Amino acid sequence: MSAVIIENAVCQRRPTVANSSRLAWLDFSRLFAAYSIVWLHTPRSPQLASWAVIGRFAVPFFTAGAVFFVIDGLRRQSDRTLREYTINRFRRIYLPFLAWSVIYLAFKAAKKLALPDEPNDFSGIEVLWTGTFWHLWFMPFILIVTLSTFFIGQLILGCPNVERVMCLAMVAMGFVLASIDPPAWIAADTRFCLLAWNALPAACWGLGLTLGFPSGLNQLVASRTTSLIAICSFAALVAWLAAFGRNDLIENATGLLLLVAALQPKSPRWITNVGRFGVVAFGIYLAHLLLIKTCEAVAAKLHWPISWQLDLLIFAVAAAGSTWLAWVLARTRRTRWLAA
Repeated sequence: MSAVIIENAVCQRRPTVANSSRLAWLDFSRLFAAYSIVWLHTPRSPQLASWAVIGRFAVPFFTAGAVFFVIDGLRRQSDRTLREYTINRFRRIYLPFLAWSVIYLAFKAAKKLALPDEPNDFSGIEVLWTGTFWHLWFMPFILIVTLSTFFIGQLILGCPNVERVMCLAMVAMGFVLASIDPPAWIAADTRFCLLAWNALPAACWGLGLTLGFPSGLNQLVASRTTSLIAICSFAALVAWLAAFGRNDLIENATGLLLLVAALQPKSPRWITNVGRFGVVAFGIYLAHLLLIKTCEAVAAKLHWPISWQLDLLIFAVAAAGSTWLAWVLARTRRTRWLAA
């Protein structure tokens, strides 16, 4: 739904705003967000279904991070052309999207044969932007967002006054988009347009954050006090979601706060050790529903009732299985493009 979906899907080189320690926090946060998406898509029991909402911050986190690092990369490579960038993004985002769409289509066909009475769907031409499984919408969305961000960056970077105005405009636009209801035609398209609308505030705030970064925000974000405030605010807003349910403004703000906290340059060794798995957050996101739906199909075949215990078991299997699958895919050159 890194990143950041995913920094791997957005930039090829390490950002100048982060040294190796800071990248450890970013990787750790990406991994945490990827598992939050696994959790978001897992609970079906009455006891845990309402708790799925605590994973809603992950897509805004990945969206804001993606925009942030596009501008950072453009500052490092100001001579890069839009054509060159478009070709690169198409290869790194849209081709894996098509490949995973084929994989999930094969899964649906197998499920149709094994469990003909279970719900299944086969979409039409819209699979080109929604994919064959509903979480794949994020890939075309992030492709459009990053290309748009790159184009905007080419127009305004190097003009300090314009950057400041755009920074303020994006912050304001993010609040507006998160506070108003979408138009009817957007609300009607629940497979792409509505999901994109819900994530747009984070894209605006991510752009505002990166445009404000050279103006002294780097020292503010590097402060441990700022990171502590950001992570405490993040935890408080996640608790708010758990207590009161979905809210676009809170979800997007929570994702942005996690990104700010992840920019802290100092990290303990255990963050570095765990964060190294963050390089496959892209693959975890793409593969996790394959594991979840396989577990659900097996449970249905065995006539296991839906329960909170089954939810926790499926989450554990999906988190571990998608991590293993993404790690295996990322180890070889031929399959690395599918996972990292």
